[in-house]
Amino acid sequence: MEPERLTVDGTTLHMLASVKGLVTEGDTVREAFAAAEPAAVALGVSPGEVEGLREWDGEPYDLSGWDELYGLALALLVDDDGVRLPPPAFRVAVEAADAAGVPVEGLDLDEEAFTTTYTEQVSTWQWFRYDRLQKRLRKRGFVAETPEELALEVDNRVCTFKGYAAVERAREAEMARRLREVCAAHDPVLAIIELPRVPGVLERLQQSPEAADDAL
Repeated sequence: MEPERLTVDGTTLHMLASVKGLVTEGDTVREAFAAAEPAAVALGVSPGEVEGLREWDGEPYDLSGWDELYGLALALLVDDDGVRLPPPAFRVAVEAADAAGVPVEGLDLDEEAFTTTYTEQVSTWQWFRYDRLQKRLRKRGFVAETPEELALEVDNRVCTFKGYAAVERAREAEMARRLREVCAAHDPVLAIIELPRVPGVLERLQQSPEAADDAL
């Protein structure tokens, strides 16, 4: 998938939609970085996760139930060797930026803000239904035929629950807000955000900052 090029407050922004866990995304990011020659890289992860990507020692780490389910489904589409976590797109972006001396900015909600948002939006009943959905999908599987379709299908399933959808909208709002800040300080910028969140982030970037805040 090629980056989308747009202008945000006079800054050139290269927006790359990424499929989480797909090994081939590493090469895509390397090519996008070389073409954009960014003054900063912005990732759709929290600031703490940026440091986690730098410090990752290559050892397996605990996955959530949904990440495991998603990874297994993705492997059925591209084979086991084609899937890696942490997401290769983000790891390669950090490596390329650090090698070039380019700053890396995390755009997503930090851990405290995410926890607060999740607690406010997701009820116990929604969590119970969410868990039940995960168990059903382990048995039934997905209908997606490509990695891109799978990423969107999983997101659409999760966002059938109002609270979980609200959490994702809050993440998009924060990523758009932070991306404006990054674009105000650097030019050009390469942003790498998971595919399902890109339309919402772009929609907010096309609004005035005041209108985007009012939409929260």
